[in-house]
Amino acid sequence: MVYQYGALFVELLQRTKISPQIFLLASHFADPPAVNLIAFPVAFFLHPVLGSATLLSINFSEWLNCVLKWLLDDDRPYWWVHTSEKAYIKLKQFPLTCETGPGSPSGHCMVMVSGWLPLLLYIRSNYNRLGSVFLALFITCTVLVAVSRIYIATHFPHQTILGVVAGALIGLFFYEWSLSFHKRSSKSGKKMANFHSSILNSPSSLVNTGVLSLIAGKAVGILLSYLGTDVERSYRLAAKYCARPEWLHPSTSVMASYARVAGALIGLAGAIFLRPLSSRTSKPVITPLWEIIVPSIITFLAYYVFHQVILFVSPHMKNLVEHIPLISDISLLFYMAILGALSPMIVVFVFSTFHDKFFLSFKQQFTPPKSKNGMSTVATN
Repeated sequence: MVYQYGALFVELLQRTKISPQIFLLASHFADPPAVNLIAFPVAFFLHPVLGSATLLSINFSEWLNCVLKWLLDDDRPYWWVHTSEKAYIKLKQFPLTCETGPGSPSGHCMVMVSGWLPLLLYIRSNYNRLGSVFLALFITCTVLVAVSRIYIATHFPHQTILGVVAGALIGLFFYEWSLSFHKRSSKSGKKMANFHSSILNSPSSLVNTGVLSLIAGKAVGILLSYLGTDVERSYRLAAKYCARPEWLHPSTSVMASYARVAGALIGLAGAIFLRPLSSRTSKPVITPLWEIIVPSIITFLAYYVFHQVILFVSPHMKNLVEHIPLISDISLLFYMAILGALSPMIVVFVFSTFHDKFFLSFKQQFTPPKSKNGMSTVATN
């Protein structure tokens, strides 16, 4: 009954006169790679530890979402109406409808909430005037994304609710985890604080976590297959019932998500190894708004350029390796891992070079020198 009423709600929602472009745009905004590209740079330029915790929150959420999808093996509305013989329920499909993994919980809702919640809590704690505004905006966007996933027949309502709740719990956990970096003298003890900081900023820990996440994800799939669960069922249903073949998105498969998560963590590890974070990451700071906006824009532009280069090169690389079955099979996963690594690599390099050098020199140039008594010296007529 939950699925039948859910599908009827999808049909009712699609009959409204609201422009589909609004919902498609909301779904694009909440796509896990988009959350990585937007929320992580903003959080990192606010404070590097917050950024690292945000990246971990986003990618742990995506990894756990994939595991839960395999375990629950839930249907999506656009194929359920066919497999359950509910043909009287007429659902429209859109370019973003045909995702290939199981349906529950909603990955877009789960990853978006877990990615933006640490940032929201940090802003409420350090920027009082903006806290209420961002809270209202966050709630509005969350509802819009959940409705958009229902509207395009990718999720049932209960799947989006589960995604929001799970994402909120993960986001809250990683925000509190980042705070422990600043509480070395708290009751948790010095040893625990050191553990938190090593995970957040240690390249070796991040590499190990990334590799283990990929291995563990694959192991879950093998174990479920051994126990009799068909982990490829959702892909076959998506391919069969998708209205247009070009709308089928292999990048939404569970294994593609695992590869993207591993790439993001390894990318952050490589960036921190090459450009270690400065010592000022050990305490919270109030960052001027323009010092967040400018580097973020540079990050988005750099990501776009590198992404276009990869899109240009990848078909040629695929032609070179397509005659080798093993390499051909993993080419998509390698591509997703590279995309996952791009954002943290660019962000940390922008932060350590442009941010530290440009903004510090700018401040030194325009800050009046101080006299011996600590007061600024200003020329007078």
